[in-house]
Amino acid sequence: MAWFKRASVTNPVQVGGVVWAWGENYHGQLGSGTQDQQSIPTALELSNVISIVAGTECAFALQADGTVWSWGFNDFGKLGDGTEQDSSSPVRLDGLHGVVQLAAGARTSYALTEAGEVLAWGGNPFHELGVGPGADWITPRSQSDGFVVRSMNSAEVGSPTPVKVTGLSRISAIAAGGSRAFALDSDGTVWAWGDNQRGRIGDGTTFEHLTPVAIRSLPRVAAIAAAEMAAFALDSTGRVWAWGSNYNGELGDGTKEDRSAPVLVAGLSGVKEIAAGHSSAFALGADGTVWGWGKNSQGQLGIGHQNDVSTPAQVAGLSNVRSIAAGWAAAYAVISDGSVWAWGNNDNGQLGDPTRADSLVPVQLAGFSGIAEIAARKNSAYALASGADPESGYSQPTSNTHSTTRTESREPGSVWAWGDNFTAQVGDGSRDNRLSPTPIRGLDGVTEISFSGGQSFSYDGRIRALRTDGTVWAWGGRIVNNSLDGSRVPERVDGVADVVTLKDGFAVKQDGTVWDLRVIYLSESPHQLPDLSDATAVHPVEPLLYVARNDGTTAVIELDSYSWDHKGPYYWGGKQRPLDGPGELTSIVTWTDFASTNSWEDGYYRFDVGLAKDGAVWQWRVENLGTDVPNKSMAPFGVRDDAYALPGLTDATSIGAGDDFCVAVTRDGTVWTWGRNDKGQLGDGTGTDRQMPAKVEGLPPVVAIEPFGPSCFALAEDGTVWAWGRNDDGRLGDGSSEDQPRPVKLPGLADVCSIHAGFAIKRDGTVWAWGQNEGGRLANGTTSSSNTPQQVPGLSDVASMASRESTWFAITHPSGGPHVG
Repeated sequence: MAWFKRASVTNPVQVGGVVWAWGENYHGQLGSGTQDQQSIPTALELSNVISIVAGTECAFALQADGTVWSWGFNDFGKLGDGTEQDSSSPVRLDGLHGVVQLAAGARTSYALTEAGEVLAWGGNPFHELGVGPGADWITPRSQSDGFVVRSMNSAEVGSPTPVKVTGLSRISAIAAGGSRAFALDSDGTVWAWGDNQRGRIGDGTTFEHLTPVAIRSLPRVAAIAAAEMAAFALDSTGRVWAWGSNYNGELGDGTKEDRSAPVLVAGLSGVKEIAAGHSSAFALGADGTVWGWGKNSQGQLGIGHQNDVSTPAQVAGLSNVRSIAAGWAAAYAVISDGSVWAWGNNDNGQLGDPTRADSLVPVQLAGFSGIAEIAARKNSAYALASGADPESGYSQPTSNTHSTTRTESREPGSVWAWGDNFTAQVGDGSRDNRLSPTPIRGLDGVTEISFSGGQSFSYDGRIRALRTDGTVWAWGGRIVNNSLDGSRVPERVDGVADVVTLKDGFAVKQDGTVWDLRVIYLSESPHQLPDLSDATAVHPVEPLLYVARNDGTTAVIELDSYSWDHKGPYYWGGKQRPLDGPGELTSIVTWTDFASTNSWEDGYYRFDVGLAKDGAVWQWRVENLGTDVPNKSMAPFGVRDDAYALPGLTDATSIGAGDDFCVAVTRDGTVWTWGRNDKGQLGDGTGTDRQMPAKVEGLPPVVAIEPFGPSCFALAEDGTVWAWGRNDDGRLGDGSSEDQPRPVKLPGLADVCSIHAGFAIKRDGTVWAWGQNEGGRLANGTTSSSNTPQQVPGLSDVASMASRESTWFAITHPSGGPHVG
């Protein structure tokens, strides 16, 4: 008896479909016959395809007659052709017949047959093949947190051809992710096998399962999906269950606690389809809306910002969605009309856009029509066109035929710097100032650049960069006894690895520990802060250190006047306490209220402002800041317990602070400001200070804000840039030098995707700058200022920017996926 009918019978619209592929292609995973990266979709020489599955740098196609084709990376023999030879073109798997569904893990692949049996091939280091222990029985006692602690026998190494998974029959669906697999029985039971670290199998244990075991705590299940380290089940009532790793909130239960048994994803009902990315997940509702949760560092959730969320949030602007898919840091939706929408990371053109511009919200992929299904994995994507319409598939839009203006290719994630180089900030081996962008050699794969000083803690002169491999590199320094105390080129910071985020001289590692990287002498090693093992982010705001924790709280470390300017473990002991009220904060900024006094000797009020995960904005007062130096009275710095939510800001997506004022943007695109207003920086046309937020009028819907001293910039949804506030040296870029108390639109700027302190990055990767040019800020080889935007010569493919005082940095688009520690 056949337990699963082929899609060619139940869904005739897919018969005769053609596959289109685009994105990363280092191992030929696009099936185009080459290894060239492709941001323009290309058709494969396959027809009659009814389903497409993306593996890790490989892919599989299922034809209507039940035959299977594979191509791409063939480590461990996961293509199933009996070899370990990569193939950039589809290869037919002659040993497979009567297949109705395919699935792919990290190094192992699977097929479901009409008879309800599951076949597996590829690697087997975590017993992903599900064929049992071989000659030696491995008990849970012989393992350590899921790892086999003895040499594997030959049978456990893997099989390059299909073998039958033990003990499964009457199976109706399969799924795989990372190093484990799942099978859905026709009675609604889920079976699992393979790697079980952090409870990724879901049976309540943490040791490997060599053959399938049932997850008994689940109700009757209708569909399953697997991420790299988590898994999901859709039950027959439309609820979603999750288990496994929860480091990024990918289980959707409002925590970041790993789960070895299924828990309900919060707030979801009426779900008809689920999809899993690397560390994020999505649900398609019966009403055609899409919801996402988990990791969001590259906008892969499509919710308008880049903050992780541990409960489902609605993907912006999508309706009438028919199906969904997710890669590592990008996601896709097929609408009922056959069009395709995508969002997230685009470093490899996986959004089908040759500009390689990321998108925090869904954008329609031009040229697609009549698409039946999308598949994605890592940084490659595939679209299956409907066989019912011969015109379906991809047709290259006219606008995409024009060549770009990129001047040259860049190393992945490389850093370019210019400006003041007196303390070797540029990192090029010299101390000569640079009036044009200069590459920092040997530094690629960079995701973040961090500085000490400014809003942060004491200044040690080092510039630090976080790479995709979790290492930190530093260069620059300060002048001591008329000589440079520092490095002229990047050097790896010893003693710290597996870093997931870097902020102002502090690092958070994957294990949740926090490290102080600031040094007095180059020979010093990083210091771990005590009593912190569950941090998700760190927010240094001199002289306080805020730490967001995975239990949904934020801790504050209050240092006395003798310790805030020092480093080392001694100064971090016994100072930590919870910050009452806001819960877990995703960002914190600070502004100073001078309205009550104009005298530093009389003291002043400082307010710290935090953005909570639920979109609320909280504010609290910091006391005892003192006069000409912080805390002149030598009393401990303190945070009042009366933190309060600011009115009108219940759905904020980001916050920022300039010189003594604060700004926030909400999900509906409105901008709110409060604080000092002597230069019109509040944008309300009054010049009057204000302690509570008020809406800035005259702006189109805004997606990003960037305060810059006593000025402010806003990036609108339509790609235009607006500015207000102080305007000496033409810093607003509006063509004048007059202060602007209300928003004005910058001339000549369009199609902008991000802004940074008087710079704009366009979707084509070019950088535009305006304002004062002291120190060579405009990077045009002169020191002449400009009150209108000018293109920065010599820069292309730019992803983000950073600056410290009179030195500027540009990071190009990296080609790799998000860092996984």
